[in-house]
Amino acid sequence: MSVLKEKAHKIIDQLPDNKMAKVINILINIKEILENSEEIDAYDMQLIEEAEQERKKGEYVSFEEVLKEAGLSEKDLQY
Repeated sequence: MSVLKEKAHKIIDQLPDNKMAKVINILINIKEILENSEEIDAYDMQLIEEAEQERKKGEYVSFEEVLKEAGLSEKDLQY
């Protein structure tokens, strides 16, 4: 298993069980997006690294906040 996959597994392992349905839904959506998109290039990796640094500094907006700003709730996303 690659280092990145191991990192992803470790992050998932740290999440509480009661959040796993949301995580699975997000992962399914990501998988579909990736299957229909181009390969990640150096620029994409740079953006990912920058986002990770911002996350570590606490400089991010939570998913819940994004939904609230859009006038949505998690129930609106379920299918």
